[in-house]
Formats: sequence, structure tokens, C-alpha cells
Amino acid sequence: MVLSEEEKKRRHREAQRRYNARRKEKRLAGDKKELEQYKRDKANSMYGNIKSYISEQATKAQLLEFRDLIAERQKKISKK
Repeated sequence: MVLSEEEKKRRHREAQRRYNARRKEKRLAGDKKELEQYKRDKANSMYGNIKSYISEQATKAQLLEFRDLIAERQKKISKK
């Protein structure tokens, strides 16, 4: 049985929904390992989004603003 591309995509989406639902249930149940993994995944996702935005869409003015924000953050981190 050969599946069409649309059928493959549909099945993949359904599998992803089931997987994400299981992960959410674990988080809500208080599974510490899943909570830590969720935090790591979220941080990695935010990092990727920021990196992509800066490299693809940010204007020169925004880049200057980011530079200032990064400098402030570095000062805060170095004080700790």
C-alpha cells in the first residue's frame, strides 16, 4: 500500500497531536523530567526564533536596539 503525500502528512499531524497530548498530560501530572524537557524545548525554540528573526528580518534600527539590550544583559550577568 503506497500512501499519497497528503495521507502521509495527515498521519504525521495526527501522530504529532497524540504525542503532544501525552507530553502535556505528563506535564500537568507533575512529571519533573517532562517539565525540564519542556523548558529546554521552549528555550531552544525561542533561541531559534530570535536568531532567525535577527538574521532575516531585523532592520538596522532594531539591530542597534538589540545591541544595547545585549550589553545591559551582559552587565547583569557579570555582576552575579
